Amino acid sequence: MQQFRPMAVQPGIVPLRPLSVWEIIDGAFRAVRHNPKVMFGVTVVGVAISVLISAVITWYATPYTTDLLRGIDEGLSPAESDQFASLFGSAYATAFSLPVSLVFTQIITGVLIRSVSQSVLGKTIAPGEVMRGQGGRLARVVGFTFLSVVASLAAGAALIGLVWWVGMASLGGAIALTLVGGLLYLLAALWFSVRTLLVPAGLMLEGGAFWTTVARGWRLTRGGFWRLTGLYLLVAVATAVVGGIIAVPVQLIATFATQDPTLTTLPAVVIASIGEVIATTLTTVFAAGAYALAYIDARMRKEGLDVELARAAAQD
Repeated sequence: MQQFRPMAVQPGIVPLRPLSVWEIIDGAFRAVRHNPKVMFGVTVVGVAISVLISAVITWYATPYTTDLLRGIDEGLSPAESDQFASLFGSAYATAFSLPVSLVFTQIITGVLIRSVSQSVLGKTIAPGEVMRGQGGRLARVVGFTFLSVVASLAAGAALIGLVWWVGMASLGGAIALTLVGGLLYLLAALWFSVRTLLVPAGLMLEGGAFWTTVARGWRLTRGGFWRLTGLYLLVAVATAVVGGIIAVPVQLIATFATQDPTLTTLPAVVIASIGEVIATTLTTVFAAGAYALAYIDARMRKEGLDVELARAAAQD
């Protein structure tokens, strides 16, 4: 005979019990419907500012990167060299705007995580309140992201240096090391991303000491690595597909409407930026909701947070 289990309390967007991956995905959509003013309104404003600054930086840096690329291959004719530089100059220029995009994305994600945590209890936080007094926590989230990027770049630079050193003695060895080392680097990056997946939510919601919270987020992934890996890959694929469905057609429209294949003229930049704002808004909202709920789910599984949340909901 099956043991009777009482129905889980659900004051908000998800039941207060350990969640399945699909319940987390569904909860991310519910979070948007529960508080669209924050989930969409705040995100659109933040993303628009980020895209505007990034577009200006890219537009300003493009002439310099184009000049650097021109003549990079002496085997090209002057016309071919100009064409190569014009096609790839703007692509390389976007690298200068990546820090801006990264910082704004983490700030927006931190804000959305706070909104989702309130939606779990059935509460709606106002746009004006969502960032009040959260500067320190947002700075920790951005700082952790910065450290993660530095660690990834350092590991990549070490691999490149090792390949170069091996290549001095053996070209075949360098090629083999590039293939094997590149695969190991990707697997290590995936492992590190999953093990630290819950850290930003912890930094945003708990407000504890930086390294203590980082260690706690690391421990919360223990025992749930494969479930979180599936969620991480599912969110990554979904955001990539949605972003591509929106951004690519808009870029094609901008190219044909302005006759600018490099998307560097002002009309082309404006049209492409509109598509980027829409795509980034949708993907950021979805990813932040999923990762916030993954953090809450991990704490319900390991720390009995569902009991605390149910008690808090009953007192309101």
